Formats: sequence, C-alpha cells, structure tokens
Amino acid sequence: MNNIESLLVEIRDLLTEMVKQKESKKRKSRAEANDLYTPGFEAAWSSYPRKIGKKMAAKAYRNALARIQTRPRMSSLLAEEPESVILRGVLAYAKVWPESRILEEAKYCLHMATFLNQDRFDDDPAAWGKEESNGEFGGPKWEPTVD
Repeated sequence: MNNIESLLVEIRDLLTEMVKQKESKKRKSRAEANDLYTPGFEAAWSSYPRKIGKKMAAKAYRNALARIQTRPRMSSLLAEEPESVILRGVLAYAKVWPESRILEEAKYCLHMATFLNQDRFDDDPAAWGKEESNGEFGGPKWEPTVD
C-alpha cells in the first residue's frame, strides 16, 4: 500500500507542476501580446489601409524592425530610425490605397503582415498599383486621382 500512496503523491505533484507551467505560458502569452502592440506599431497600424490580421502584422512589424536594425548605416546623419522607415512606407502605401479604391479592389491590397514580411516599405511607391493584374504586385493598373 505504501508504494501505491507514494505513486499517487508523485502523480499529484506532476499534475500540479503541469498546471503551473500551463498558467505560466498563458501569462507569457498575454505579456507577449501586450509587448507586440508598441506605439510605433499602433501608429503604422492606424495608418495602414487594410486592417486585417493585427497580431500577425505586429509580429511582422517586430521582425521588420529587427531586419532594418541589422542593416549597415551609411552615415549617422542620413540614418533613419527603423520605425520611421516603416511608417514612411506605410503612409506612402496608404496614399496609393485610398478608401474608395479599397472598396473596389480590396483583394489586391496587401495585408500589413505581407507588406512588412516582404519589406515592401523599401519599394518605390510609384510602382504600387501600376503592374498588370496578377494579384501579386498590387493588382490592376490604377492611377491615383489628383486632389
């Protein structure tokens, strides 16, 4: 009987430890989610024309920042902050995708995670939306209206 009792105690201890680990992972996950939504990301997200997949976009934003930070800088005077590089690209993309165009051609507008994962913030904004209709590079030819 003593062996059975000791086994039961051991099983109880293992189960207790498993529950603690699971709760710890949940807390980490919540903390990670809070860390993802930085002020820089929120500024880019609020300006981005197609708001789908916020969590994936936040992870892509974090990874894009890391990629930009590993680039060699030509000069400290010319170097932009990584957040500024991304925000500049997002704002330029948003000009090409006004709300009226989103309503008509939303399927061609990249999700923010795709935009960031492909480093599209480094693209020439003049090329966005002018390629042939293949869905891969911004959709059908489109000329922005002059305000």
